[in-house]
Amino acid sequence: MDLGKKIKYKIKIPLVDWLMRFSLKNNLPILTALSLSLAATKANRHSQYTVLCLGRSIFTNDIEALAHFGKKIKYLVINLKYFDFLLNHFILAEDFKNITESNYHNANFGQAGKQNLNQYLKKVLPYWQRFSGFSAVMSGNFGYVQQQELAKVCEAKRVPFIVLNKEGIAIPGAFEKYTEQYKNHHFFGAKMLLYNKQIKKALLTTKIAGLTEDKLKIVGVPRLDYYFFERTNNNSANQKKITFFSFFPRDKFWYAIANDQELNQIENRSIEFHYWVMLFAQKYPEYQVIIKTKVAEHYVDYVSKILKERFNEPINNLKIINVGNPVELIKQAKVILGFNSTTLLEAIADDKLIITPYFGDIITGRNWDYFSDYPDLVNYAKTYEELENYLVSPNKYLNQENNKNKFLESYIFTPDGKSCQRTETEIIKTIRKPEFYETN
Repeated sequence: MDLGKKIKYKIKIPLVDWLMRFSLKNNLPILTALSLSLAATKANRHSQYTVLCLGRSIFTNDIEALAHFGKKIKYLVINLKYFDFLLNHFILAEDFKNITESNYHNANFGQAGKQNLNQYLKKVLPYWQRFSGFSAVMSGNFGYVQQQELAKVCEAKRVPFIVLNKEGIAIPGAFEKYTEQYKNHHFFGAKMLLYNKQIKKALLTTKIAGLTEDKLKIVGVPRLDYYFFERTNNNSANQKKITFFSFFPRDKFWYAIANDQELNQIENRSIEFHYWVMLFAQKYPEYQVIIKTKVAEHYVDYVSKILKERFNEPINNLKIINVGNPVELIKQAKVILGFNSTTLLEAIADDKLIITPYFGDIITGRNWDYFSDYPDLVNYAKTYEELENYLVSPNKYLNQENNKNKFLESYIFTPDGKSCQRTETEIIKTIRKPEFYETN
């Protein structure tokens, strides 16, 4: 973003926020619709159809890929914070603090506020469509509290609500355990687009209200198309640039491990692995080492705390970041580190050396990572010395050709670079269904 756009953005956002709050305080649906329209940003230029997307990390990377590779859809992206404004206005604070994704549809917290919000959105939506011109609404998950009433209103107003489910990756053999979190959810929508066959089977097994097989379609992972259409020449990648996609242990194991003793051991191993990466950066100042965390500050704090507790001096060639396009970070690096992250699938697609911590001595007798059936695709660092060897001599350990496509098929459907095409086709087919097309 150039300087002019940054200045314009910094001026615009506070004004839109104020306008949104003013419209709610004064019960002005048309002004709320205008605020929401102004709050959205364009991911690409005008096309035949327009889809409004509810912004969320990872999902927005898929949207960027769809905007880049697609031909017939313009994507608008709006921050979910504007739906927080709506929730906070209509639902009492003491009720709102008790509402979760799991109990939204089966508990009475804030029931009157939810109904009032629903009625208000029914007035807002027609104006919003008129201002922004969208034919459908799309989200990266179906459970977000912020979108529940909007999804209901879209259904009532015959506006297709579509989910491109970004939560479609789990440990082999544990997909059904993973989808148990959705057993009390309700799907309000016209279509759910999925990354792979395993998540489809698990969702159907979970028997989620409102979710039927005819609403599910497997399309793959749109953002991975970059690695098939715009392949990296790994000889031109920075030979001394290393990217570590940091992980927070309890985020990765919550659905697979219930034993506190095992979790404590995993957490200690995770800290050591982070420390090894930092130690490598200190020992090899000629390397550029990036540790990329998720956006939330507590993820940055987790890494920063390890650095502060283990090192007395700054490490100038080590950078800790919580923003940045994962595609660019992967393409620019020679080696990718991480654990049970879709970024590792992306790195496999881009023929990068993968390094991950080893937990096989802690978790025994069951699968614990994405590579359980394909251990030859990953390099497990059990000691600092092993990690150092992998990082210093990556070409010696890179061996993916035999099982790469078979592995990717299990997680991203078909590794053919056509996920965006399939996704765009399904979105348009949904918009053009008779029950929706008459109103668009």
